[in-house]
Amino acid sequence: MNTNQLIPVFTGTISCEQAQLVDARELHRFLEVDTHFKDWIARRIAEYGFTENEDYVLVAQNRAINGRGGDRRSKDYHVTLDMGKELAMVERNEKGRQARRYFIDMERKALEAAGQPALDLPPLALQRWLISFDHTGKQSITPVPIDAYVLTQQQMFDAFNTPNGIYLSLPELIDFAMATLTQIKIRTTQRPR
Repeated sequence: MNTNQLIPVFTGTISCEQAQLVDARELHRFLEVDTHFKDWIARRIAEYGFTENEDYVLVAQNRAINGRGGDRRSKDYHVTLDMGKELAMVERNEKGRQARRYFIDMERKALEAAGQPALDLPPLALQRWLISFDHTGKQSITPVPIDAYVLTQQQMFDAFNTPNGIYLSLPELIDFAMATLTQIKIRTTQRPR
């Protein structure tokens, strides 16, 4: 079988990020697993601790499955290539090894494709900008380094005041505030006037 047709890989979204995904039903079919799909996927998720919206997304299908229990809706799982590799590996058979190698090859090809420069983008799109307004409504536009993370005051406040937010001791909080102020001073003194 041609490697390009082994198991369909497509681009989807998990947690607001694009990722290469595989339909778990297609993988199950390819691996020739004897267990029913719904039992197999539920057992593997529980057994290996996969997390919804991180390793896979649940997709409710509109098609109905008529059987002994009446009309039931099927659930499909779109899994990341990492989860697909692990599912293939734990089958411990030739089909599993074949699928795992295929997923590794697909990841490599995606990384190579991502490494190519985007020639059709205007140069402005390669720069990040912070647009802010002061208390009078005056707008300022500031270039932001690609690796910088921009937080609003509200986001910082929310992070410090949520149960799962950032936990800092008083000395750590003071160090954080001092480092932040230092960075602000450096950036404002370096900014051309």
